[in-house]
Amino acid sequence: MPNATLSILKNYLTTAVRALLKQKLHTGLNLLGLSLGLTAALLIALWVRFELSYDRFHPNVDNSYRLVVSDPQSGKRSANFSGPVAEFLRQQSELKHLLAMHHFGSALQRDSERFFARDYFVVDESLLSLFAITALHGDLQQTFDEPNQVALSQRQANRLFGAEQVVGETLLWGNTPLTVSAVFADLPDNTHLPLQGFIGFETWWPRNGHVLESQDNQNLNLYLQTPSGTDAKQLAELLTEKLYDFAGPQEPSFTLELQPITDIHLHSNTPFPLKSGGSAQAVYTAIGLSLCVLLIATFNFVNLSTARAGLRAKEVGVRKALGANRRQLISQFLFEALLLTATAALLACVWAELALPHFNRLMNSALDIHYLGDVGPLLLTMVLAVGLLAGAYPALYLSSFNSARVLSGDLTSGHGALRTRRLLIGLQSAISIGLIVASFGVIAQLLLLQSQPLGYSKEQRLVIRDLPNGLLRSADNFGRVLHTTELVSHWTLMDKDPTRQFNMRRSANSNGEQIDGIIMKMGYDDLAAALGLELIAGRDFSAEFRGDRYDPDAKTVGIILNRQAALAAGFAEPQDALHQVWQLGELTGTIVGVVEDYKAGPDLDDTIPLFFTHSHSALGSVDAVVQLKEAISPQQLSELRRTLQRPLPAGFDLDIRFLDAIYQAQFDQQRRQFVLLLSMTAVALTLTVIGLFGLAAFSCERRSKEIAMRKVLGSSYASIVALINKEFVALVALGSLLAWPLAHWGLNRWLEHFLHRVELAWWWFPAATVVVLAITVATVSALALNTARQRPALTLRDE
Repeated sequence: MPNATLSILKNYLTTAVRALLKQKLHTGLNLLGLSLGLTAALLIALWVRFELSYDRFHPNVDNSYRLVVSDPQSGKRSANFSGPVAEFLRQQSELKHLLAMHHFGSALQRDSERFFARDYFVVDESLLSLFAITALHGDLQQTFDEPNQVALSQRQANRLFGAEQVVGETLLWGNTPLTVSAVFADLPDNTHLPLQGFIGFETWWPRNGHVLESQDNQNLNLYLQTPSGTDAKQLAELLTEKLYDFAGPQEPSFTLELQPITDIHLHSNTPFPLKSGGSAQAVYTAIGLSLCVLLIATFNFVNLSTARAGLRAKEVGVRKALGANRRQLISQFLFEALLLTATAALLACVWAELALPHFNRLMNSALDIHYLGDVGPLLLTMVLAVGLLAGAYPALYLSSFNSARVLSGDLTSGHGALRTRRLLIGLQSAISIGLIVASFGVIAQLLLLQSQPLGYSKEQRLVIRDLPNGLLRSADNFGRVLHTTELVSHWTLMDKDPTRQFNMRRSANSNGEQIDGIIMKMGYDDLAAALGLELIAGRDFSAEFRGDRYDPDAKTVGIILNRQAALAAGFAEPQDALHQVWQLGELTGTIVGVVEDYKAGPDLDDTIPLFFTHSHSALGSVDAVVQLKEAISPQQLSELRRTLQRPLPAGFDLDIRFLDAIYQAQFDQQRRQFVLLLSMTAVALTLTVIGLFGLAAFSCERRSKEIAMRKVLGSSYASIVALINKEFVALVALGSLLAWPLAHWGLNRWLEHFLHRVELAWWWFPAATVVVLAITVATVSALALNTARQRPALTLRDE
């Protein structure tokens, strides 16, 4: 039996190779189309697989969640909580573990090198239960059991000390020595947690514990682990009820959610993420694009196979006459389709390897292809799916030929295959038109986001990020050094530059009225001037008014509101807010100015009420915003960097960026989506051209004698070209009727995710149709014209 099966497969292979080699143009076009489609699908599948793999390697991942709070009225969500809330939740018996995480946000020093500790966190020992932290050297538990201990990642140990085994080495945190208790393995890229080092709350609390004592300071990320079998939705409802009782009736409405940690990367939708996340929308878009490309490649195969069915009709008739049944013929034609698809897959692997570096740059990823890993089964699945899908209809159609009719000379293929080809050409056109319309919409939305009036100026401004908080005590000296360069017009300090949101929500008391949920930010002298904010009442922070500055003894400070904060406080006009006194806990603030709202963060939200306090910040770092007099050269920037090192601690690593570049970087994800969409649209159009070329070539070949007779009877080249084009143009036009409503619906769904969105332009739809029509007419006309130019005598001489 095995020998018989092997013999059948050998016969199938021989027949398939002969058939494919006999129709070289048909085989070449199918190979090209399928390999292009498989290349695009393989690259996108690699990226999608990576995006879906985030945080799946942690222990007990099915029972681990991040706590999220949402406002049912506004729909806004946050993953930031206050210290009192964390302590209350820690006491709940329904939770197995509760992890509180806080950004370390301070500078550290090793010998003479001083650096800002980015991606360092303050955590409790539940970190080791929720996340896969593997110790390479030392004892991770010691970080929590003993004071003044720090654990470093493998990468940080090598960067700071040039070795991994650094347990017992010391880093300085101000005047406090921190001993390295452990070195842990670097977390892989597919995690939302950018952990480079951590200390315990026991170490952090003596210096900064006051930050977590207030309900207004919501700076903690909370993670929890539940016992197996716990219903996450019911637990969230229970915790919401308990937190309502704890918070009291004066709090605004909220709902708690338990978000699986495996969903954080793609479904974060919260401000202030620990690490820039991905987008579920981008993943769905990429999957849709790869399916569109594969469908067009599959349609090409079906069209070309059924169009040339007449060339294999006699083969089918003879084999049936010799005893072959329909099942055997179907198996033969499916084998040919799978063989062609497998060959195309091998070619796609070569193209994927060549394209992978460019694809990684486009998607900001570090993907690689391991054929002996899970890429092999993935590729095999794609070959089987595409091969069977593409080969099914041709196999059923070819095997249905009646042997008596075929061998008697009736080679007409019937109207079924013709209708199928017309349907598939129409669908190809619809997909191509839809992708072009989508490209118009995405680029328009991207341009809208990049050109939004922000309420602040980003041109000719530098941001110096993560300067030590102690700079606030010597800011005047920092300013004098800045002005020695003669490049600076204005400068100021902020806790976070205007592109970054900040979740320090405070409650204020004004004339006995409680004002809740206003964001507090820190500013400095010339805040409005340096940022280009529009003053609508009062004045800017100024060195001439020393009372603006935070006085740690008197607990007084100057305040600047935005328009939304003035409205939230009940002031009918911005001028009414001036000189009003706000009580902010122990702090007394006097309002000196009101500025127009500005769009903050990647959402460009200008509806957030906020206020600035002068030089008062609980964070361990500040950002400087510097307005330049004119554009500067790289040499001048280097000189400015050297100058700024003077007032800073020796060896401090300066992070200087252009504000415009920071702003544009917020839209990198949208830019990547657009470039991916544009690339897939180009592939789809290329595949459409390949399919049209094959069908038009077959049509011209089949109608060559008709064209020759028309020439003899006096038809012009133009009329012949128009005759061949007529059917294809009609099918593209019909395809547009399907593409327009679907593209309109899809773009509207995509735009729903943006606070500021572009209006769909009517001309995108006919313009996309015109592009596909132009490509169709150009492809078909070239072949029709080539056929029409042949001498009629050569075409008709065998009649």
